[in-house]
Amino acid sequence: MSVCVLVCVCMCRWMCDSMFEDITADILRQWPNTYTFTKAIAERLLLDERAHMPAVIFRPSIVTASLKEPISVSLSDFVTF
Repeated sequence: MSVCVLVCVCMCRWMCDSMFEDITADILRQWPNTYTFTKAIAERLLLDERAHMPAVIFRPSIVTASLKEPISVSLSDFVTF
């Protein structure tokens, strides 16, 4: 199901924190967490506006955390199949 970006933006303008807490479970029913939900909103916005601007959605295949930032990594450091 797609995300209606304008509805989300309008809701953010008038809803208080307690209202968001009350509806979060219903909103996130399709997504495992708020990260994937906000990613869907951003991707939907890009898809909606792509006629007005050049856009590319790039999804890195490896995301990692580090104790000390930034880390220097090259693609040759990873084994690919």
